[in-house]
Amino acid sequence: MTIKRETHYRLDSRLGDIELTVQGEVVTALRFSDLAGSGDSAALPAAPARFREVLKAWFEGRGSGLEIVSPELAGTLFQQQVWRALRDIARGQRVSYRQLASSLGRPHAARAVASAVAANPVLLLLPCHRVIGSDGSLRGYAGGLERKRILLELEGEAAVEGA
Repeated sequence: MTIKRETHYRLDSRLGDIELTVQGEVVTALRFSDLAGSGDSAALPAAPARFREVLKAWFEGRGSGLEIVSPELAGTLFQQQVWRALRDIARGQRVSYRQLASSLGRPHAARAVASAVAANPVLLLLPCHRVIGSDGSLRGYAGGLERKRILLELEGEAAVEGA
């Protein structure tokens, strides 16, 4: 068995630099550089054209970007179940942590779902920013609440409360 090594890249976006972690041909992590905790993102090489094009299309609403996400993201079985459910939240749609838990057959596991959502290693592409509080307000986002608000507005949401 050959283990592919991870490579880190930088990608400029309208919301700030993004750090991509790539293994082979797939993204295993995507974080905003100011929150990635890996040091100076400016020293990282620019992302290859393939990844730049997919993320550009995502920001323009022309794709989900899921084709570049690793099918084997590291996480617990429950986290992976939640992350698969995130894939089904359509652009411009919002669901609450409680609704997401119910859709997984675990209606009383909203807090556990929130923890799994918070551990999402591939921001944007597994759209955890589309998960909100039951009261419609914005709740935690690894990229920051202001980015969450902007992302929802970018995806066509009208006024978004809580940020």
